[in-house]
Amino acid sequence: MGTSLVFVFLLAATAADAGAQQEAARIFVNPAEMPLQGKLDELVFARLKQAGIEPAAVCSDAVFVRRAYLDVIGTLPTVAEARQFLLDQAPDKRRILIDRLLEREEFADYWAMKWSDVLRVKAEFPINLWPNAAQAYHRWIRISIRDNLPYDQFVRELLTANGSNFRVGQVNFYRAVQSKTPEGIAQAVALTFMGARADKWPKERLSGMAAFFSQINFKSTTEWKEEILSFDSELGGLDLLINNAGVGAIGPFAEASEDRLRRVMEVNFFAPAELIRGAVPLLEAGNRPMIVNVSSVLGHRAVPKKSEYCASKFALHGFSDSLRAELAVRGIDVLLLSPSTTATEFFDNVLEKTADLPWLALGAMSAEAVARRTVKAIRRGRHEIILTPGGKLLVWFDRLCPPLVNRLVARFG
Repeated sequence: MGTSLVFVFLLAATAADAGAQQEAARIFVNPAEMPLQGKLDELVFARLKQAGIEPAAVCSDAVFVRRAYLDVIGTLPTVAEARQFLLDQAPDKRRILIDRLLEREEFADYWAMKWSDVLRVKAEFPINLWPNAAQAYHRWIRISIRDNLPYDQFVRELLTANGSNFRVGQVNFYRAVQSKTPEGIAQAVALTFMGARADKWPKERLSGMAAFFSQINFKSTTEWKEEILSFDSELGGLDLLINNAGVGAIGPFAEASEDRLRRVMEVNFFAPAELIRGAVPLLEAGNRPMIVNVSSVLGHRAVPKKSEYCASKFALHGFSDSLRAELAVRGIDVLLLSPSTTATEFFDNVLEKTADLPWLALGAMSAEAVARRTVKAIRRGRHEIILTPGGKLLVWFDRLCPPLVNRLVARFG
């Protein structure tokens, strides 16, 4: 009898504990399904599905209001604010709450503090910006966040501003970098704004990026600790700009995400376009200035399974032709360089690979050979060059008999 009573008691206790756990779960989790609201949600959920990650359940209103306040403005809601939100029956009350929090002064304060950590806004050791400069820097960051300055403009202003560190706060980005060498600045820029460790990059890639920071100059004034940052022009303008960055993906377009196309286009087309836009004033002051856009044979004749890469190179091809005519009156020449497959780490670092390319086994041109041909083309003032006989044959044959080339690349590409 005693044993039975104990068993019944344990069963009741277990049931009560299970009930308590379920009740606790209801406090933190909303049983409703997660609705997709906008393109950003679609991209995030598609990536989660691709990675095999189950999305977390929708949190309850009580959890949401706490998380929203902490994440957006860094403080807990008051009792009155929490009660008002929980009693609100509006279906879009979460969106309304976030919009309201983004308009509060605490949002600018909180995120200016976070960005100040990232950008090393510190008056004393070890950064030593000095109080006047730190205040100007922090003020600019806070105003940028308050006014919702787009991220690309935020970064562009930090990297291109010049003037007094006491009066133009954003120039303190360069003063806060530990190493003032071009390579050190390039590594800081890559880590801060790209989330990449440039010290792991190939030497040529780091050197190419460092060149953009090779003419930064600091000049002291009569005011204590004030410095004027400028881009030194004593060496003259920029003679040569080579756009050689490239990234690709291999696989059928219909099975790829929208993000894959955007990432390829950002690196292969938009990055060179914006670098050229920023470099034109320097090129105008250069000696026989030239822009070299490294495209590809696939910018003349596309093949299957590399549709995004081909599209980016076709865009660069057309852009180069247009620029050549447009910049001629400024004395700036444009060379479009189109190599075939090159023996680099490119295919080891593609964004995605869901198919094989049999023609890769046919061999590749060495990077050194491409460099030699590039220098030769620059010296001769060429406007466009396809580097390999096979590439020239493909382009010529495509112009002569497109239907036949279409059938061949569809079968063997």
